[in-house]
Amino acid sequence: MSSGEQGNVALMNSGQFFGRNAKSFCVSGFRLVENLYGKNSVTPQHAHTRPHFCWVLQGQYCEVIGSKTFERKPSTLMFLPAGVAHTESHNSMVRSFLIELEPSRFEIANQERSLTSPLSIQKSEIVELIAQLHLEFSQPDAWSALVIEALAIELLAITARHVQRRKTAELPKWVMQIKNRLHDEFLSPISLEQLAREVGRNPSHVARVFRLHFGMSIGQHVRQLRIEYAKNLLRDKRNSIADIALQCGFADQAHFSRCFQKVTGMTPSAFRREV
Repeated sequence: MSSGEQGNVALMNSGQFFGRNAKSFCVSGFRLVENLYGKNSVTPQHAHTRPHFCWVLQGQYCEVIGSKTFERKPSTLMFLPAGVAHTESHNSMVRSFLIELEPSRFEIANQERSLTSPLSIQKSEIVELIAQLHLEFSQPDAWSALVIEALAIELLAITARHVQRRKTAELPKWVMQIKNRLHDEFLSPISLEQLAREVGRNPSHVARVFRLHFGMSIGQHVRQLRIEYAKNLLRDKRNSIADIALQCGFADQAHFSRCFQKVTGMTPSAFRREV
């Protein structure tokens, strides 16, 4: 793979990624790539000339951006603007789904200059969009090009809107109080009315402001916390999936599997096999 050089940073042109390209698809303004990286492989410091999203499908790795190190795991979604230098160290075989943006598409969505910094994205609506994109990419038919273009535009627009809203809104203390309560007691049943009473606010106002700041409803946030907890339990094969479902507050194994796949893009069984 050829790349330009700027100082000690390799410049990766459109369509260029380290690793092995397993599959790619281009549609107006977007390039979709599924890439494979070998175990213990390390990329040199490099930057991409075009912005892109990266969704980790399998494996884990460490990414260094400036002075910060980030651990990337399955279902992690990132956005990286053009020109941001970074390196990657792959602890295992890694499979990633990448969506590269042409300048014309990016500039329309980025009129408010929202997408100027690297992002780790947890908003459920955005993660669900990338999961739908990967499904269309993996199982194409006669309509996939049209569907992929529409989903990619929506992905970019909603990400830009989400970041802009978070930048322009201050976080009230009572919202953080609710979030801390949820993190401490996400396995316990708790109602919106109860949370609203504790902070002296109207339930509909609590729901609206929480979604504004965190990009998801309170229920979605609790579900995501339970899924993260379930991931840790799945690493121990002595725990049955049915027991994990009940322990994490789901009605049954089927309900747990549906929620887990919606958040991570894979079933609990598939996640267990990978880890």
